[in-house]
Amino acid sequence: MTLQQKLDKIELHFIIGIGRSGSTLLTTLLNQTESCISVPEIHHFIRFYNKYKNISIVTKQVIDDYKSYIDLFFKYKNNPLIGPVNYTLIDSLKIGDKITYSQLTKLVYLGLYGEKGNTEKISVLVDKNPYYTLQLKKLHLVFPDAKYIALVRDYRGFLLSNLQSKKIGTFKKSIFYYALAWNLFIREILYYNNIYNTKVKIVKYEDLISRKEIIVKEIFDFLNVPFSPSVFDFHKTMQHRLSQIQTSDKNYERMLNKISNLSKPINENRMFDWQNQLTSNQIMACDILCLKYGNRLDYAKASNFTKTDIFLVYLKVSQVILK
Repeated sequence: MTLQQKLDKIELHFIIGIGRSGSTLLTTLLNQTESCISVPEIHHFIRFYNKYKNISIVTKQVIDDYKSYIDLFFKYKNNPLIGPVNYTLIDSLKIGDKITYSQLTKLVYLGLYGEKGNTEKISVLVDKNPYYTLQLKKLHLVFPDAKYIALVRDYRGFLLSNLQSKKIGTFKKSIFYYALAWNLFIREILYYNNIYNTKVKIVKYEDLISRKEIIVKEIFDFLNVPFSPSVFDFHKTMQHRLSQIQTSDKNYERMLNKISNLSKPINENRMFDWQNQLTSNQIMACDILCLKYGNRLDYAKASNFTKTDIFLVYLKVSQVILK
C-alpha cells in the first residue's frame, strides 16, 4: 500500500464551534486512544489552502513549505500537548508522485505526534479549530465525508470565560464584541447544521461537563473512534508530560497551567459562575444581543428588559463599532 492509499483510508473530522467550550478537553480525550490523533489549532488548512488546494503532484517546494511550517509551528506555538515532530512520512514523499490537498493535510497531522503518527493503528484524525466554523464551505469541498462536532456554550458563560482569560497576547475586548462574535459563530453552526444535517453534531458545553461519560461516548461513536472509560484517566498522561517539560517560556507556562487544569476534576458549579460574576447590566446586554440564537439553543434570558433598554444597548454597540 502506498502512502497516499494509507492516507485515503484515514478519516478526517473536525471540532469546531464557539471557543472556550471544552474543545481542548475533548481533544485530550480523543488523543488517549490508539486509533485517533486530534490536532489542536495549527491553522495548516487555511495557511496553504489557496496555494495547494488544487495540487496534483509532489514538488520540492511542497516538501520545503511543509517542513518549514512545522518547524515554525513548534518554535512559536510551544504546545506540550503535541510532539515530537516526525518528518518520516514527509520525507517519504517523492517528487513527481501524485498527491491531493486532502492527503497533504492528513500527512501534516500525522507528523505532529511522533511515533504515534507512524503506526498503522491510526484510523481517524480530528482537527480542533474554532476558527474553522467560518470556513466550513472550504472544508467540505476538500473533505466531503468529514463530520463536525460543533461545541456551543451559554453566551454569558462564554463572555465570562473570555473576560477571565489569561492567554498571552490577547487583549480584553468589549462585552459587545464577545456577544456579537457568539452570534456569528452560532449562526454559522445552525446554518451548516441545516445543510449538512447528519454530518454535524451540536454539543453543549454544559452537557459535556454535567453528563461527561454519556456525551463523550456519543461523540466518539459519531467520529468512529472506539470509546473506553479509560480515556478519562488522561490526567495520568498529562502529569507524565508535565514531569518531562522544563522551561521558563511564558507561553509554555500558560500551556502547562492549562494541562494542570485539565487534569483536575471538573467543577460543574463553574458553569453558572456568570450569574454571580457578571454585572446585571452585562447580563442584560448579552440577553438583548444574543436573544435570537440563545432561544434557538434553549439558553433562556436571565433578565427583563424594555424597548428603551434594547435601544440603549444597540446605541452603545454602534458607538463601539464607530470608534
